[in-house]
Amino acid sequence: MKKFLTVSLLAAVAALSGCVSTTVDVPEEKFRSEAKWTGRTLENVRYYGVSAEEIREAAIKAIRSLNLYYAGDTPGRSGYELYACGPRFTKITIDVTLRAPKAGKNDLETPPQYVEVAVVYGTMGDKEKSRELVSLITKNLGR
Repeated sequence: MKKFLTVSLLAAVAALSGCVSTTVDVPEEKFRSEAKWTGRTLENVRYYGVSAEEIREAAIKAIRSLNLYYAGDTPGRSGYELYACGPRFTKITIDVTLRAPKAGKNDLETPPQYVEVAVVYGTMGDKEKSRELVSLITKNLGR
């Protein structure tokens, strides 16, 4: 029974550790304060002044430049979900979503809309490889 409780506690701690988000240092200065690593996903990367289609094209170029297999994408109401496959059949998902923040009651103008990108590299996530994809997406946009 004691062994079961120890294993259960370790499993719970491991599962909850992925829920804590931390700020990620993305190489591009423009995105340093916005990228978050959740333990599995690099998310909240924001691109202003571009469309979801432009980000999609930049992401496809990034995938191919890393010699990953581009498996296609699924269009959604406000963006795309792109799929790729890496070494040893590693599943890679890039979620591209157009965000249009609403103005609050005290705001004089509506905040600008932006395209948000989230990357999941592998089942458990890989922060460095996710950062590399985001960096290449940014370079492909010419920003």
